[in-house]
Amino acid sequence: MRVSKDLNLPCVYTDSVYTVLAENSSVQFILGIRVEKNLSPGREEIRAERNLAGLTQSQAARLIHSKLRTWQDWEAGIAQMHPGLWELFLIKIEYLIKDKVTKQV
Repeated sequence: MRVSKDLNLPCVYTDSVYTVLAENSSVQFILGIRVEKNLSPGREEIRAERNLAGLTQSQAARLIHSKLRTWQDWEAGIAQMHPGLWELFLIKIEYLIKDKVTKQV
């Protein structure tokens, strides 16, 4: 076991990857570069972001090429959204919001 120089936390070092062993840590160091692990969003976070974007569940699902029922399961807490889909959703709604603002100006 080594101690991360940047965080001063215990960590495991394997194949050029430091994994921090602190509770609830979402940090890794890959080849010396700090990398935040993507975590699945909670149901409240999913619903809040969708509402902020002004999308229905159906529109949000189509935006990331998912089924309405799957989206409903994520918002109900029945299933967890994959972090990659969450990241895709956030990127797409950011562009949608920028596009709306640009059109209004």
